[in-house]
Amino acid sequence: MSNASYFMWLGDDDWLDNNYITECMNILAANTDTSIVAGQVKYYGINDSYLYTGIIMNLLSNYKKQRVLNYFSTVKHNGIFYGVMRRELIIKCGLRNDMGGDLLMIASLVFNGKVHTIDTCSLHRRRGGISSNSKEITISISGSWLDYHFPRISVAKNVFQHILFDPTFSELSLSTRLLLALQCVSYAAARKVLSVLFKKRFLEQSGIPEL
Repeated sequence: MSNASYFMWLGDDDWLDNNYITECMNILAANTDTSIVAGQVKYYGINDSYLYTGIIMNLLSNYKKQRVLNYFSTVKHNGIFYGVMRRELIIKCGLRNDMGGDLLMIASLVFNGKVHTIDTCSLHRRRGGISSNSKEITISISGSWLDYHFPRISVAKNVFQHILFDPTFSELSLSTRLLLALQCVSYAAARKVLSVLFKKRFLEQSGIPEL
């Protein structure tokens, strides 16, 4: 990993606006309570035809638990994973080689700091590749039978266990971690069910319940 103060991930077929890194780093430098800053994430299909812009995620609550719950209540394609992050927090939180490992890492980062999405720059992603297919992801991480056949259940299990047992959340009592884990899994599941039923990003306009 880089020895620089900041770090970001970028797919080999994705690209950034020229000002992306500078704009994100400026926000991080000015806000020591922030762990991730990202621009808007725009997605493209065949022949680089524009498809849509990802959910704008700003997790600015001063309460750690609230930020984590808000994250799981709104995350869809997890474009915030491609934001600029503080390197020391990535080392502290780590990236697990599990189904939904990117969600688990971002959850830990969100617990450690706020998340900003800015509209002055964009990251451009092509839909497709391993990350768009759960079975290919399972093969790439040498996943389990559960990962392969029931990926959503596997992700839910990993999220629950991560919040309950990961050292990131150890400052919380066991009962608080248990409740937070149940809330995060429940809200994420409810969001998925409703988005399937109504075929729209209903949470982009609706409020998120407070803890």
